[in-house]
Amino acid sequence: MIANEAPAVTVKLRGDVLAKAVRQAAADAATKLAAAGAPPKMAVILASEDAASVTYAESKRKAAAALGIQVELHNLGPAATQGQLLGCCRALSADASVHGILLELPLAAGLNADAALDEIAPAKDIDGLTPWNLGLVSAGRESEALTSATAQACILLAETQGPLTSALIFQNLIRAAEKSLHER
Repeated sequence: MIANEAPAVTVKLRGDVLAKAVRQAAADAATKLAAAGAPPKMAVILASEDAASVTYAESKRKAAAALGIQVELHNLGPAATQGQLLGCCRALSADASVHGILLELPLAAGLNADAALDEIAPAKDIDGLTPWNLGLVSAGRESEALTSATAQACILLAETQGPLTSALIFQNLIRAAEKSLHER
């Protein structure tokens, strides 16, 4: 223990209430877009037999439908070729009715995820994984990028849990840094 170190404090972060508010905002926005003649649509691309990926894609489809978001599931199967995968990514990127594309990872053995991500239009990369979006983040231009939903959730959760939580996060960072320094 480091001298004069404050005792560790545990704060339970509640994401359920925040998630409900975010989902409601998405549903409201989807309703407005549909009323304006542009119902939001996302495409999910599967190219594996990974059971968790299939389950996750199906849960996204159900959650999106509950919010009024259309979903196209493109299950290319584990025998898909790289050409089929790239063609699907290109076609969906060019399809004006598709507003967002998710490439479910992992892909089947032999398929190159980076090459597939290169074919997804950055403006439709709702996972924030294309080189373009990652580059914007790396350049400190996050506001221009579509970023990882997981990273956004962590930041939003920390920001909305009040100053104490943020302070504790930074306190933990300092503790970890001090520990690292003392272990050298």
